[in-house]
Amino acid sequence: MKLFQLASVLALGAVLMACQTTQSNSSASKLESFKARYVKAQNEPFAELAIPNKIKTDLSLTDYHHKVIREQFPLQRYQHVEQLNVADYDEATQNTIGLISKLRNHQFDELNAELAQLQQQYETNQTLENEETLFAAYASFNLAYEQDLEHLNKWVAHSKPYSLIARATYLHSFAWLIRGHSYVYKTKVGNLNTTRHLNTMARNDAFSVLAENDQNLVMLQIINKTSKLNTWYLSHNWFYGAAEKYPNSRHLIKTYASSLYTRWGGKQVQRDLFLNYLSINASWALPEVIENFNKYEINTDTKEPLFTPGYYDAFLPSEGTVNTAQNAEDFQPRYSEILKDAEYYKNIRALHKQKQFEPCLSQAQLSIYLGRASEKVVFAKATCYSGLKQYQQALTMLDILQKIYPNAFMRNQAKFRKFLNRRVNASKVI
Repeated sequence: MKLFQLASVLALGAVLMACQTTQSNSSASKLESFKARYVKAQNEPFAELAIPNKIKTDLSLTDYHHKVIREQFPLQRYQHVEQLNVADYDEATQNTIGLISKLRNHQFDELNAELAQLQQQYETNQTLENEETLFAAYASFNLAYEQDLEHLNKWVAHSKPYSLIARATYLHSFAWLIRGHSYVYKTKVGNLNTTRHLNTMARNDAFSVLAENDQNLVMLQIINKTSKLNTWYLSHNWFYGAAEKYPNSRHLIKTYASSLYTRWGGKQVQRDLFLNYLSINASWALPEVIENFNKYEINTDTKEPLFTPGYYDAFLPSEGTVNTAQNAEDFQPRYSEILKDAEYYKNIRALHKQKQFEPCLSQAQLSIYLGRASEKVVFAKATCYSGLKQYQQALTMLDILQKIYPNAFMRNQAKFRKFLNRRVNASKVI
């Protein structure tokens, strides 16, 4: 019996050793494959941008995709898009609202003229400020209403290419709103499939524009963003190909840098190659890129930095070089980006805590107008009305909330509704 047990243990050990050898060989094979691709990347830093010969321009959302979208963004939300008092907002937000209004009113010639002027302004003088102004205009189309796609389609039928650029921007933004920020295993399959489909539609619009003009920065950026969904090598090719045309583009640099974090599959050799490229071609961008690498490159178990302090500092240029480099004045955006829903709610909540109900209400209205109104935002708007003692308007917002999000804040909503009804009845008695 003991001999049999000993033989079993020896056999099991042999199997485990064989498995480890196989795994080791597999890891070694992957490492050699990666090294080969890295060597090729070093030898060919500027890959030619490959635009497909056949671009599918007839893709559309199917009933399956519409169902997934409407589960997350009910159609009823669009019925409550409110006209804004534009004067309440800063210049950047006013410009955003203006472009959206022109889209929804089908003022396509005016849209074309405005975007053409911004494009020409950037092509003439490629400064950070002009780049941010150009991207800010297209960020206006980062809408979260399914119905706005119909307006964009009509614009595309009317004229191109600015309509295609706007639609690609919308589709890519909407794709990530559907995707959300949860891990893949926590995300519904339907959401993942719809995200891929929307991104494919965005890429096709981008390729259609690039087939006519491969210098279009905004579309190169869309391809740069969506390439991360495929392979690092594809993303690598598109970044360096685009960077050859626009070596000082903040958007291209920032997007590609974020794709190189270890948690997204980035490798150290990729980061070294990228930092070496920046030190030669865009040294002004290095300080913030390195700061972010140091911030995000941590061991997820121990929370300690993966690399010794100062590892990346070898790539930093001298202070004199940075101060005299093109675009050295800063590495920050010069416009107010359209806030994501969570950020909107954070701003609304902060204003509400400070009892600044009018600016709180203004932020909530803007969120609804842009389609980024979650149940939290709609409920917050009701509380803003209550804080301003506009109790009937608060009740109206609760009715809207119940219609759009029937199961949201049921307990709090019931208590709040009783309070508002008492206030309304008391005012009637007076």
